[in-house]
Amino acid sequence: MLVKTKNDLMKNLQGEGFVFSDLQLIHEGNYETFDADWNYKDIPHLHFLHQLVEAYPSVISDRLITSINIQKILGFSVPVSVINYHAGYNTQNYYATLFVFVLLIETHWENIGEIRTRVTTNYSIGSHRIFKIFHPFVKWLVKRNYANLMSEDIPMRERRGQLRKWGYSFKSDINPHSYIKTMNLSEKNVISPGGRELADLSLELEKILPADGEFLVGESDHLGLKLVREKNILLLFPRLCEHEGACLDKQKLQNGKINCPWHGKKLKPLANFDLNQSNAEFKNSRYDIKFVSGVLRIIFLRHKLMTPTSSCDLVDQH
Repeated sequence: MLVKTKNDLMKNLQGEGFVFSDLQLIHEGNYETFDADWNYKDIPHLHFLHQLVEAYPSVISDRLITSINIQKILGFSVPVSVINYHAGYNTQNYYATLFVFVLLIETHWENIGEIRTRVTTNYSIGSHRIFKIFHPFVKWLVKRNYANLMSEDIPMRERRGQLRKWGYSFKSDINPHSYIKTMNLSEKNVISPGGRELADLSLELEKILPADGEFLVGESDHLGLKLVREKNILLLFPRLCEHEGACLDKQKLQNGKINCPWHGKKLKPLANFDLNQSNAEFKNSRYDIKFVSGVLRIIFLRHKLMTPTSSCDLVDQH
């Protein structure tokens, strides 16, 4: 497949009488280059996380996606034709047409430390010379949109960076990632680490959840549990979505399930206890959980990792 660079396209358009204004935006964060590559190619999160854009793809492959994006600009919904493609090592190019303007964009990510990445995005805003007077306004729109996108994307990347510090990795840690493979929400891409033993727990339900509410056990990792009480039913959910690592702590119960905040995947409870019964038990490869006379006993059958470093990940009551 022949892949042209941003500069190649710019030279072609300059031959048609277009003039360009350049803009560079940089972000540094606590995540790996893999996480930036995944984030830029992850298609499903656009619908669930981004408030100002909705994408409607037309062609999706491993290294290419074409779409019509409905972009909110100053309160108006504006259709924008967008093409994104893998353009080389740690690089993605995309271009869009907007009114009389063309946007040529190149994004590059590089490792600058242990679980630390710099992402540099270079924009070239083009139009016929008569419209160049509006380039500063388009730059302002681009900066505004970039700030909004980053406010929604960076927490995803840094959540994965946090998991990496705890010893996690991801099956999709390949370079480059695939656009089309991000559509498979059934894939469990999180690879859990080993570590120290986690102490077994005995929790008196009337102390931690005397009424309807939630209680978090452990950390927001593959062994953490989210307890949800609704009247005389106790539901046990994971605190981590094993699809791509999202933290599920803040997700509310909807029709007996919770939804992944990144991709909308509906997660059923691991266990469902009827509190009117004096004895109940649930067991899988990770837990042996018994509810006996109002006490929830949790025996962890797998090894666990290090102590949490974020307030999101401490045992907490809501």
